[in-house]
Amino acid sequence: MERERRAAHERMRRELTIKVLTLAGTDGSVLVGGTPEAAHDVVRTLTVLLPGRVLGFPKLDIHARDAEIRAAAELGAAALRRTRDESLVKDILARSAADDLAALGGARTMRALADHAVDVFCISECMIERDPVLAEAAVRLALAQQARVEIVRNDPDDSFEEAGDGLGATLRFSPYRVPTGAGGTAVSTDATDRPTAPEPGVAT
Repeated sequence: MERERRAAHERMRRELTIKVLTLAGTDGSVLVGGTPEAAHDVVRTLTVLLPGRVLGFPKLDIHARDAEIRAAAELGAAALRRTRDESLVKDILARSAADDLAALGGARTMRALADHAVDVFCISECMIERDPVLAEAAVRLALAQQARVEIVRNDPDDSFEEAGDGLGATLRFSPYRVPTGAGGTAVSTDATDRPTAPEPGVAT
């Protein structure tokens, strides 16, 4: 009897996992409520498959009304967005400081975009409001090279704005290092030796 109960539980968990993965898609967030034990089990499973996109909400039980679910979903989405933004900013700042496949600031980020080196492009809401023309040009360049575009709405301590003017990226390869030849070492090049942005209104 116990074996059958466990088998049924495992089957239900697998079906739930498949359903949630389908609904979440590539960038959806997942809020998990229910009984504490079951919710913890589901969160643990989904967190491995959807890192940074799953949040347990123990106060949300099976009897919750639609209004309560909507309110919890809004709170959960905001919390996940804040955590995701902070993680992105910290990653770019750390990697840029270590010269590890990251660009920070307008000149270096636009150089990386021009060289199709960007993996994840990050731009702050403040930057979009401050210079919508440059922001649109940068996003077009990012999308043209199939980079993931992230709008940073939560900037911890304004570090992204202060260090990079709200522009940064993680890179597939470094456009700043030029090999000196066979057996030689790579040297860094100045990111300001090229135009920092395409002409306004010109898509590439």
